[in-house]
Amino acid sequence: MRLLSMGSAMPERKPDRVDPILEYLREREPGRDLLAKAVAMRLRRASHYVDTRIRRHLTPTGMDLWELELLATLLREGGSAPVALLQDAAQLTAGAITNRITRLERDSHVTRAIDPADRRQIIVTLTEDGRRHTAEVIDANDHAQRSILDRIDPEILRRLADDLRTFLIAVEGPRRAAPRDPR
Repeated sequence: MRLLSMGSAMPERKPDRVDPILEYLREREPGRDLLAKAVAMRLRRASHYVDTRIRRHLTPTGMDLWELELLATLLREGGSAPVALLQDAAQLTAGAITNRITRLERDSHVTRAIDPADRRQIIVTLTEDGRRHTAEVIDANDHAQRSILDRIDPEILRRLADDLRTFLIAVEGPRRAAPRDPR
């Protein structure tokens, strides 16, 4: 049985854990617009819910979610990428990305080298061990995501994915095209 299925009749709206907070605020300030607060609070709760469950699924693999995100980015980029691209993808500061790459390097998942075409850049490359481990963890992550969302009607998930894309483009801007390699 799927929760949140698409039916012809309007489904009964059940309260979530954000509703009592919003109701409290409405009682205190009846004219206050709480739409932004409602969206922000629900996004944070949803993100926390999904992240927590994915982390639980990844624990047996020995990899944290941040490691998977960086290694999967490298895999999508063909196995190598400049630090700046990884920093942008992970939304981290220069110091934070350096620390994370150092940990991945220590665990033999990546190597670092100066880009021979532009000595100002550092290129991070997946090792064979990193590729194998990333593939295993991607499978575990995919399984976790499916198991978390399998009770939700697929049409609702499609709409939510589209709405979240629209939201992210509005707040982050559209994805910039990757710079062309002049080599």
